[in-house]
Amino acid sequence: MKNLVWVVVLLGAAAAGYFYMMNQKDKLAQPVTEPAVVEEPEAIEETPVEEVVTEVEEKVEEAVEAVEEAVSEAKEAAEEAVNEAVENVESAVSDAVEGAGDVAGAATEAVTETAGAATETATETAGAAADVLSVDGFDFAKVSEMIDGSSLDALKKAALKTAVEQAQNNPDLLKTALDSVKAALGM
Repeated sequence: MKNLVWVVVLLGAAAAGYFYMMNQKDKLAQPVTEPAVVEEPEAIEETPVEEVVTEVEEKVEEAVEAVEEAVSEAKEAAEEAVNEAVENVESAVSDAVEGAGDVAGAATEAVTETAGAATETATETAGAAADVLSVDGFDFAKVSEMIDGSSLDALKKAALKTAVEQAQNNPDLLKTALDSVKAALGM
């Protein structure tokens, strides 16, 4: 900053010197008709260079103050913008966390309901299968469907279906055939 002040002072001094020299040049260019009387110079309180220097210093000080004020205002505005952005981000994160908690609660509830329904369905299916595989609840079509839907190999499936079909009219043989189906199906 001091270098800038010196540059401005030197420029001011150069300008004052230039104007002074131009003023002297005009005086020298006039024809001399009578001998010039040199008067004693009056005491000068302040030279034009000093005035220019003072004026330049004042302008530089004003400019420095204006720049400092602008920097201060810009800093305050930037701090306010950063604080506002941080508050917005914190609010968004808080809302997202709260929303995620709601979603997690709903998902947990849905899983619990689905698991309960699946357990009930499995229990009902197992009960229905056990009933179909009893002599009292026997239904050849349903037993055949259970055997066909199993992961047993084709030869085992055919043997079980044939045994059940041949025993369906004899309750003692049917119980033995149905017990074989239960064992093969892992029930």
